[in-house]
Amino acid sequence: MGTLDGDSAYKLLVGAVQPRPIAWVSTISREGIPNLAPFSFFTVASRNPATVLISVTQRVDGAPKHTLVNASEMGELTISIPGRGDLDAVQVSSEEVGPDVDEHQLAGLETLPSDEIAAPRLAAAAISLECVLDRIVEVGSDHLILARVLKLHAAPGVFDARHRVDNSVLQPLARLAGPWFSTVENAIPAPSAQRAGA
Repeated sequence: MGTLDGDSAYKLLVGAVQPRPIAWVSTISREGIPNLAPFSFFTVASRNPATVLISVTQRVDGAPKHTLVNASEMGELTISIPGRGDLDAVQVSSEEVGPDVDEHQLAGLETLPSDEIAAPRLAAAAISLECVLDRIVEVGSDHLILARVLKLHAAPGVFDARHRVDNSVLQPLARLAGPWFSTVENAIPAPSAQRAGA
């Protein structure tokens, strides 16, 4: 991999590591302008304290992405989990626009105030996480945003009383290589779960 150019290495990595969950990240700038952008380099970083990780690359022009700037300066962000019906809006919010543009409005999405932080959350999201910045770690061409989760909002029916998710309700959208996305309609139970249900 070390002999490849960055674009070739990226294509191989996103082809190997898929499907990838999508963090739909809302931040607010120092000037009070909301920002929304999707990131598919996203995972859980720690169980306790509850912490998630997003990897953020540069804009096409080499400038830092607004999400990174806002999270660094304001120390907070919300992460919504997009569903199958959000694909068009996810694509719109991924466009590179100026810092004075609110991608929530650009994508036609309503927001709600968060309970613990100033950054808004998506009103229709099945799951939203209110987070504060833990740290930012520079790794090669990217920056890792480690965000501690303060509060989780979930739509009715997404979780049961035992905190188990119902993916038929959540319908999480995931990223594949190239221009492709996926959902989890064809989830396969583990063999142990099949034996327990027999």
